[in-house]
Amino acid sequence: MRVLSPVGTFPVRFTGARLGRDGPVIDAAMGAWRSEVRLEPADLPLVLAAGALLAGAFLAGRTTAHSRRTPVPGGEQARSFSLRRLLPVAPAASW
Repeated sequence: MRVLSPVGTFPVRFTGARLGRDGPVIDAAMGAWRSEVRLEPADLPLVLAAGALLAGAFLAGRTTAHSRRTPVPGGEQARSFSLRRLLPVAPAASW
């Protein structure tokens, strides 16, 4: 994320999170300046909506990825992956 200001454009990087006296606080760095984002009770609907959107996007991606898998000979899925194919292991070894 970047912040545009009259003195320039600065990248914002997450440096931590903590529970402050008045609620959750997200610590960040904006260029050379430290910054804090304090979440208040009025922010809760927006935080919940953003979380719901992220969860929905994740579930939609999982559902469509699963439906795109096509069977291949041997009954395995096209996207399956096994370390047994890559590692030289004696047939008697068990995983």
